[in-house]
Amino acid sequence: MLDALLVHLTHELEQQDERDVPEPGNEAEIQLDGPLYSIAAEHALATGQIELGLRFVYSLFLVWHAQTQRATLDRWMTDLVSRVDGPSRWRGMVLRRQAIIANEDFADDERSMRLFDAAEADALAIADRQLLSMVRVTRLGFDQTYGRLDGVEDGLQEAIAVLEEFEGEFLSNALTSLGELYFFRAQFDSAEKVFERAARGSPVWYRRVVLEEELAWCALLSGRIELAATRAVQSLEMAERSGDPTLLAHAINVAANSALASGDTSSASQLFRRAVSVACEHELSQLPWALAGLSIVSVLTGDLAKARTCRDELRTTPTVGTQMTAQSRLACAFVDLADGDADEASESVDEVRTETESLGARYEHVLSLELLAATVAAVDPYRARDLLAAADRERDEIGARPWPLDPYRLVALRTLDESPVE
Repeated sequence: MLDALLVHLTHELEQQDERDVPEPGNEAEIQLDGPLYSIAAEHALATGQIELGLRFVYSLFLVWHAQTQRATLDRWMTDLVSRVDGPSRWRGMVLRRQAIIANEDFADDERSMRLFDAAEADALAIADRQLLSMVRVTRLGFDQTYGRLDGVEDGLQEAIAVLEEFEGEFLSNALTSLGELYFFRAQFDSAEKVFERAARGSPVWYRRVVLEEELAWCALLSGRIELAATRAVQSLEMAERSGDPTLLAHAINVAANSALASGDTSSASQLFRRAVSVACEHELSQLPWALAGLSIVSVLTGDLAKARTCRDELRTTPTVGTQMTAQSRLACAFVDLADGDADEASESVDEVRTETESLGARYEHVLSLELLAATVAAVDPYRARDLLAAADRERDEIGARPWPLDPYRLVALRTLDESPVE
């Protein structure tokens, strides 16, 4: 009976990568099976059904998102991997996803790299070029997340050349990573083209929702607000249908930023609050993005009590990667400035400016210039204008047009308008 349960649940989970976005409620139904998943995984371990167990935990990764769930999944993966007698494709695939868990859910970059090493070793041992390329693609994605950019683009291009022989989802995944690298560099046109190519080649609904969200971000950060809003609505509808909390948190966030960019602070506030709620309910690593957005819009709407609460929580919430860390620190400094502590805000923002410049995170660097201008505008308007001019030059270089309501820039300009002319 338990053998049949293990087989049934493994098959059910493997069907999640279907061609159409799941019907509403599917995710809730999956979560109700949580106790059965535990029984199935422990049965696989107890009876030595290791390959089937590896298949099971590999697919469960796509539907278990909370940190407590990921911690349990990580333990099962470790136990199953340790029971494999020699290198294998399934062990390498599980090690790759375990490395993702270590990095995204527990911010353990060092352990993540060790797991990637082990996955690569398995792929090399069995001469699986497809698996080796996919492991390297995922690893290179984390390298760029942490600003380790040397060789990333060449590595991704080499992997894509191999994966083009196989096509399918691995190729789409590799193209997505390349698009994310261009996005990190604020090369939005290049990123958009690669994301569109990845979307055309992806048979998997999860990837298609991710790419719709990425395309919305490309439009938003390049200043095409109406297109961003349209794509944000589409990605939110797809994420709602899927019921997947990670996709939903991302989609709400881009919709909230689209509303903020257009000047609709009321809708932005509601959406950011919802994003925080979803991230908290499901223990998602996307929480810092939502808290940062809500703190910013709370300052703009005059709700300083809420802004302070978000800032204080943000400062104790772990962040993963250069962009998330920079955005979180800028949001905290924005609240500090609104709270009357311009010196503290200026010092923090200047540190972010230096770090983002050295790491090549150009959009975050622009934001740091504009917020730094806001922090010094009242006491040194000439420096503030120089900083805004530098931000404008960099915006022109990367094609990031200002939003109708661009928070840091707006505050800087308002403060300059109020400053006496010397």
